[in-house]
Amino acid sequence: MNDSAMKQRLLEKDVITAVRNAMNTFSYTFLNYSNAKEVFSLAADRYVAIQTAEANELILAKEAAKKNPESGVLQEYFRKRLDTHIGIFSDGLAPIIINNRWGFIDENGRVVVELKYFEVEPFSEGLARVVTSEMGLKCGFVDKTGEEVVELKYDYAESFAEGLSVVGLNKQYGFIDKTGRVVIELKYDDAKSFNNCLAKVKWQGKWLFIDKKGQPQDNPE
Repeated sequence: MNDSAMKQRLLEKDVITAVRNAMNTFSYTFLNYSNAKEVFSLAADRYVAIQTAEANELILAKEAAKKNPESGVLQEYFRKRLDTHIGIFSDGLAPIIINNRWGFIDENGRVVVELKYFEVEPFSEGLARVVTSEMGLKCGFVDKTGEEVVELKYDYAESFAEGLSVVGLNKQYGFIDKTGRVVIELKYDDAKSFNNCLAKVKWQGKWLFIDKKGQPQDNPE
């Protein structure tokens, strides 16, 4: 479901609620054109009230989330509002799934990354790992505008850590930067994300540590 379709769905839901609440104040037996206009006038007022209440609820949810990001208050607001699964907010955006397709919404519930992916992970360091199923499961990265800044061509990818991401292709692993440039060759049997400027990699059956230039380093422990 795209952004406009979602907005229409929410609008229709609110209008239906408003009209139902307004019409409950009238007798259906004596409803005519004249009081029908009044019904819809009341419905319009009710719709404005609903929108105002929704806005206030969202403001409160945002404030609570700022005080305690782990509380899940903002996610719960959108779960109830959209009747679907919402992931955790990270870098101001949260994963959302509708009709088995993932994308991202901002803290106002606006879709900012199109719902078209097979799988996504929360944003990290300004980018989010996404997976497409169009030509097999391939990984890449999108920015906060939804632009695919790292081509979806990898068999494996981890969220960015310290400016680099572990990626895998044909069972060989290495590291890329945020532009998608390979900075450490995909030659390892396995690799873990960088932590304190070191990454653990498996090379010829043995685990060792490398720095961001791919040079072996002593075990920090």
